[in-house]
Amino acid sequence: MEKMNVILECDGKIVPLNLFVQKFLGNSVLGMVQSLDKVKKNPKQVYIAIRKEVKR
Repeated sequence: MEKMNVILECDGKIVPLNLFVQKFLGNSVLGMVQSLDKVKKNPKQVYIAIRKEVKR
């Protein structure tokens, strides 16, 4: 079994994640990403950035 390290950062601050949440987030994202046609079967790293636009 491969070890997975998941880091969640919100507004520049690291959010602590226990092992269960790391596995849950990591496996969920990997499952979705691997189902995409142009992604190789077993990627080593996946980066996702989500930015919300603030309307003023």
